[in-house]
Amino acid sequence: QCCTSLQSITFPSTLTEIDSRAFRTCHNLREVQFNKGLQKIGECTFRYCSLKSIVMPTTLREVGQLAFANSNTLEEVLLNEGLQKIGRAVFTHCYLIKNISFPSTLVEIGDDTFSMCNQLSEVVLNEDLKKIKHCMFYKCQLESITLPSTVTEIGCHAFMECKSLRDVVLSEGLQKINQHSFCGCKSLQSITIPSTVTEISRLAFMS
Repeated sequence: QCCTSLQSITFPSTLTEIDSRAFRTCHNLREVQFNKGLQKIGECTFRYCSLKSIVMPTTLREVGQLAFANSNTLEEVLLNEGLQKIGRAVFTHCYLIKNISFPSTLVEIGDDTFSMCNQLSEVVLNEDLKKIKHCMFYKCQLESITLPSTVTEIGCHAFMECKSLRDVVLSEGLQKINQHSFCGCKSLQSITIPSTVTEISRLAFMS
């Protein structure tokens, strides 16, 4: 933490876990190479760093909350198969990420994961995902989104202020749309509500 001159690091294959806040505020850390063997990245581990791209190893199972938050230079993120859990706000305020694809193994995602990633325009969600969490894509630049049939709930403010969002496909299986889920989505002109939906909360589609 606070090693301001550190610019790159390569982790050995014997490393299984990176502890919380290990490299937080290493502002000049631009390059990190993860090797197979790593299973967990702790919370706030690379927060406020200057990483440009990250490739998760296939052995990685969990990324802790805020692990890459406020990495303003981060452009490319590859989440590999094997990843199971992403904590709260892991990529919040990573302004330069443009696309993301969820691996099929991912089953748990925290609130605010990509909030304020205001260049994020393309997302591919995986089957087996159960819920779009609170503020998950708040103020992103998504133009379209397709929810897999396994998603049963859209959390509060999930797509709020996604002003470029035009096309939304809600699959059969969805049951609940929470308040302000699509609030401020000014480009959204029409949407088909699946027959399985039993609850639409107040102001879910307020413009």
